[in-house]
Amino acid sequence: MFSPVENVTAIEQATVALLTELHMSGGDLVLSADFAKRGIKSGAAYSWVGPELVAGSQDAVDRIVEAITLAS
Repeated sequence: MFSPVENVTAIEQATVALLTELHMSGGDLVLSADFAKRGIKSGAAYSWVGPELVAGSQDAVDRIVEAITLAS
């Protein structure tokens, strides 16, 4: 069983790995990120954060895309 901190780290690792593979296989990471940010703001089915975390979540999407783009 993961502790909450280990679980967050595992989720972060899985997210970056998945998105890196999407990018490396020719998927449009920037377009996907734009859709994800809109989904976070509009309350899409995969979004569960409250209004106070929307901007931070959108910023996190941008930071992940930047890191993946620079690394590949």
